[in-house]
Amino acid sequence: FPKLFKSKNEQLYAFSANGLLQYNKNELQFIPLTIDTIITFNNSYNSIASIADGPDNSIFLATANGLVQVYPDSIIRTNLFKSSGIDVMIHSDEYGNLWAIMRDFSLHWYNPLTKETKSYQNSSIGKVGDVNGNAIITANGLLFCSAYNGVQRLKYNNKGDITFLPIQLFTDTVNRVLSFYTEKNGQINAWAAARTHLQGEYLTVSQSDDFLLPNKKVSQFYESLADPYLFEDNNNQLWIGSLKGLIKIPSIKRFSTEYKNVRLRSPSRQNNYLQFIKDNKSIIESPEDQIINDYELFSSPNTKINIWSYYFDSDTTAILSYVRNGLKYIKRKGNTANEINIMELAETDAEKELLKSLANDFVIALKIVGDDYLISVPRNLIVWNRKTHSIIKFDKHNSKISNFVQYIETDGNISLLLSHNGVLNYYDHKLHQVISPKINSIEFPHFKNESTFSQLKFDTDGYIWLAGKELVKCDYSDSILQVKEYYSSDQLKIDGRIQFLAMNNEQLWYASTESAGCLNLSVKTLYSIPYINRYFSSLISDLTILNNGQILFVSDPDLIVMDTKKMMETEAPRIRINGIYVSNSVNSD
Repeated sequence: FPKLFKSKNEQLYAFSANGLLQYNKNELQFIPLTIDTIITFNNSYNSIASIADGPDNSIFLATANGLVQVYPDSIIRTNLFKSSGIDVMIHSDEYGNLWAIMRDFSLHWYNPLTKETKSYQNSSIGKVGDVNGNAIITANGLLFCSAYNGVQRLKYNNKGDITFLPIQLFTDTVNRVLSFYTEKNGQINAWAAARTHLQGEYLTVSQSDDFLLPNKKVSQFYESLADPYLFEDNNNQLWIGSLKGLIKIPSIKRFSTEYKNVRLRSPSRQNNYLQFIKDNKSIIESPEDQIINDYELFSSPNTKINIWSYYFDSDTTAILSYVRNGLKYIKRKGNTANEINIMELAETDAEKELLKSLANDFVIALKIVGDDYLISVPRNLIVWNRKTHSIIKFDKHNSKISNFVQYIETDGNISLLLSHNGVLNYYDHKLHQVISPKINSIEFPHFKNESTFSQLKFDTDGYIWLAGKELVKCDYSDSILQVKEYYSSDQLKIDGRIQFLAMNNEQLWYASTESAGCLNLSVKTLYSIPYINRYFSSLISDLTILNNGQILFVSDPDLIVMDTKKMMETEAPRIRINGIYVSNSVNSD
């Protein structure tokens, strides 16, 4: 099957066992390569395995009958690499020398000016190369070779000497390295194939991304391919070719694992961790390093602490709650963070008693609204006013709050309280009361008032969004929630209950642990991504919208960024017109 090669002078070639074609930009098609009317390729040289750049605008062809160097007006034939037939891959380096990888796992060096050669056999080099024998050469003297056991990295010089530099990539034996690709910025991508997915690695850094094939039909087709050949074009489209056909996977970088193994561990979710990422501009400007550094500020080599939630009450301090370690008081300054005795916050005996009990309690949620600290613990919601030193406890005996409040959202003097069983209440900071609102959905008869919710948000206009199996927008006044918009589960096309919400002025994103979707808040259109978790290493455990509009998913232990511009169509589809028939009478205007 045809393969593609672009030379250093931007000429595109297609080659196969049947010969060589070059792309004609004027005619917009591939045409047979001809040197002149005298010099032609005979049949014995038509079977081409690979192409590489040569000196003086020439190209090298690895053919079944040896190495051929093609100039604009001449051809030089040699017997080099003839014994390997078509199972040889050639690559040129910055010195103008040629490197060849054979199917017998040997590596060869050739200087076209001096005709000098060097060979490194399997006994000294190990298993380099696979059935496709792909490799890539960088401008800083590095040679990356595909291997059955991963990737070999070699340092070379202009005399053909090599030094091995071990690199841990694609060490899983089920993977085969199929293709290397260099981006315009010099970043190198390597692609390997497992049975059900493609895996990409950046060779100059330690990150690794998995790109699952986008749908079942393509996945089945991919599994049937024999010796696939991969080519990544300048538009980030991945092409997979084989004897069975051709696949194009557009926008392969829709998802990228920006933060790998940041050790975000909690039994539920990391919503406040993500809120910290959004609110701290320095993290957005320098995400990869800063996010890990700031996480490490709240842990130490000697203590393993799981962050449940935390809240900043100023630029330098934070009240943190831990799953097993109770409520903690952290003071931050620059790149340092120190734990302060939380009892320093107490000024009365009642406050001391409260903080003493919270030091070892299971703190579920925490919200600071003015002088009020709303603290959710099992069986209680505690409202502690730092200014008046008052402490109010709400439970199922003096309110309709069930076992524990899981989420707290605040807008002005109202804090919404969502319990673990989906029961909604709100706390009025002026009246100091927990109130159970009524829902008026007379305009939406399909909405059931007994619906329970698993997530809630205030938008920038002060409306309340409630999510469960449905999505509801409400206004509230005088203990009544008035339904303004309603989206059923059939409209949302999401698997399971909505567990996570994120929004900005333009979009509202919702997700279950396996699926996700987006509501455009201005035009009221829905876009669903069923079973989005197949792109990730585990189930979704949270999401948020970053300042640049990209979506950040948590799929423990990774943070994954999705570029929405590459996921959704932003323009109306074009209409292809096959023909037009015009009927015109003689006397018409």
